[in-house]
Amino acid sequence: MGLALMIAGMALLEDPTNYVLMQAMGPNVSGVIGSAVVAGVLYTLCR
Repeated sequence: MGLALMIAGMALLEDPTNYVLMQAMGPNVSGVIGSAVVAGVLYTLCR
């Protein structure tokens, strides 16, 4: 969630009325899903 907060903070510096936390969470969630898929593949290959 660190990257999402950083992006939201940058947006607030540009425009204090911005609220972009949900939009910033998209890349974070996709990164977690991608990591889980890769971990499953590696687990299957190295078993």
